[in-house]
Amino acid sequence: MRYVILLGSVLSVILPTTAAPQSRADLLQCELAEKNTRLSIPACTRVLSSGRLKPTVRAQIFTRRGFAYFGRRQYTRAAADFSQALRLKPKDRKLLAQIYHQRGWTYTQLRKYRAAIADYNRSLGYKDRKLLWRTYLARGQTYLRMKRFKSATANLSTSLRLNRRNPDALNGRARAYFGSGRFQNALRDATAAIKLRPRSAFYWYTRGRTYERLGRKKEAIRDYRVARRLAPRNRVIASALLRLGARR
Repeated sequence: MRYVILLGSVLSVILPTTAAPQSRADLLQCELAEKNTRLSIPACTRVLSSGRLKPTVRAQIFTRRGFAYFGRRQYTRAAADFSQALRLKPKDRKLLAQIYHQRGWTYTQLRKYRAAIADYNRSLGYKDRKLLWRTYLARGQTYLRMKRFKSATANLSTSLRLNRRNPDALNGRARAYFGSGRFQNALRDATAAIKLRPRSAFYWYTRGRTYERLGRKKEAIRDYRVARRLAPRNRVIASALLRLGARR
């Protein structure tokens, strides 16, 4: 799961219409961020090397490159770029909310959970309405990884209140309910998540696991088989079917 917040174009802010074509091309490629990391990372690096950028604009470029590194799963480099952006102390509150949010999710991937929670807290402090549900979702998912199921449930519920059509939050809360032993609640949320995104093998696995825990073997096998068809190389799903003595 990835949480990437796309920034607005900064092309007109940085470069005048008389700028060299190569400079404009670099910035356009930099703005691709995760869409084409092979081009965007070196392009962002060249823009940063130009040395004629205002601090807020430089922070945006570091943030874009951080998104690109994140997209390549180079999380340590991504976190370093987000941190560099924050050291520039940009005044744009929405930009700050985005940087703290994305660095938090990057820390989550690095299993630096306490640092991640601290960044989500900072991001929430800026009260960016378009970002709030995503940040509560990310914080809830992080608490889930920490096995703090009560905190995970609270954050994921808040995310759902802000965005009801939010299958990741539903599936995450189902897992939190499962961890808390509230299996009927987990079943309800897992089913709702599947209705919103039926092509997710992970959601079918979550519900299958819940059925298995409730002793409903037939339904569990059915869901695991659907998950297996959607993700045929997933070893966890294959193991679940073997555990129940079912053919793939």
